[in-house]
Amino acid sequence: MVSSNGDGLGYDFLEIKNIEYYPDNEIDIYNRWGNVVYHAKGYDNNTVKFVGLNSKGKEVTDGVYYYALKIVDDLNPQTIQGYFILKR
Repeated sequence: MVSSNGDGLGYDFLEIKNIEYYPDNEIDIYNRWGNVVYHAKGYDNNTVKFVGLNSKGKEVTDGVYYYALKIVDDLNPQTIQGYFILKR
């Protein structure tokens, strides 16, 4: 769950556990129609993170979003997929 309302409580951004061990990564976040609303390389939970804004800086609507996280671990590329709920 992502609750990007800026109150400092809960999950203000999409936190990906242990992402710091995989700096060579790329993430795409899709809306329910399958459109990419956010894309980033080098996701790190600090300077590069999803806070409820699309890649152009506009707020996305509350709802269910899907992600595809591509990582390279010892030259073994992997894609991890899942979903989360965005609620402000």
